[in-house]
Amino acid sequence: MRLSDWGRAENAVFIYLHAPHPRPNGMTSVSMPPRSDGRRFPIPRHRRSRSASPNWVHWPSNGHYYALTSVAHTNWFNAEAEAASHAGGHLVSINGIAEQAFIEATFLAGNSRSNIYWIGLNDIVSDGTWIWSSGEPMTYTNWEPGEPNNAPPGEDAGVLNWYYGLGQLASAQPGRWNDWFTADPPNDVYWFFGIMEVPSLVQHFTLLATDAVSNDGGDSRGARG
Repeated sequence: MRLSDWGRAENAVFIYLHAPHPRPNGMTSVSMPPRSDGRRFPIPRHRRSRSASPNWVHWPSNGHYYALTSVAHTNWFNAEAEAASHAGGHLVSINGIAEQAFIEATFLAGNSRSNIYWIGLNDIVSDGTWIWSSGEPMTYTNWEPGEPNNAPPGEDAGVLNWYYGLGQLASAQPGRWNDWFTADPPNDVYWFFGIMEVPSLVQHFTLLATDAVSNDGGDSRGARG
């Protein structure tokens, strides 16, 4: 998305009121005092959070599990860090039409149709060379036509469902990709949940069980002492 399009994007998405109003991606904003040009721009009113335990969804085709981050992030690095906190986890890598269809059916269904999500796509290491944060090879792309365009000062992270979610293009299709700023953009703040992917839940559950046994043992020893 070009910054020259920003005004049109704002007008298409936000109604500038003094009272809080909903945003297409499920976040809430409040308007700030007018800028020097008389326009207003929204800031997040609060961070929307989810359950502390991810609701993992299994995809039998590759055996992996997928879930949303526990909070929405303005920063791609923070979303990736949360995904990496799970054993073997990263923001999602989409490796084909079938996986893209699964992601859309799982995370863009019903009231989530207009949600926008961080994905593992990025060109942080080498500008213009897009890779997955998981290290998986790029075997498939689903860019919105005209993207990625690396709008200044530089868009190095991938998001899913941008144009459809914001209703910016009549031709936009659900689930297409757009390049976006890795951190807060210059004119606005957007909060997105990330789609996480892990290869297995076995190790994760094993660690939880080990912690539980350790904690119980510590309590028992304390009671005997």
